[in-house]
Amino acid sequence: GINAEYGVAEIVESMEADSGTPLSCLRVDGGMTYNQSFHAMQADILGKTVESRTAEATALGAGIMAAKTLGVWKAGGEESGERRFSGVVGEDKRKERMGRWKEAVKRSRNWVQ
Repeated sequence: GINAEYGVAEIVESMEADSGTPLSCLRVDGGMTYNQSFHAMQADILGKTVESRTAEATALGAGIMAAKTLGVWKAGGEESGERRFSGVVGEDKRKERMGRWKEAVKRSRNWVQ
């Protein structure tokens, strides 16, 4: 849900601040890659392109390494199925929404005793 998208956005903000390098895009894998609405909302929240190629990137990588080790890997093909999502929300709206998210998180701290 929306909590995941804003949580990811906070992690991306922290990574960019720590590294001093802005991300040009976010590449995702895992179960959420099946949810195109998630990608579209994540692109809007981040103001960055979100890309996904496979839900099982870890398994794909392990398979490629095994095939290379056996000498049976033919380069190419692993890029198929790429999907890209770009944000459609303006920068002002994006910042407003992120600010509201951060305020909601702040207010929820120490809520349960």
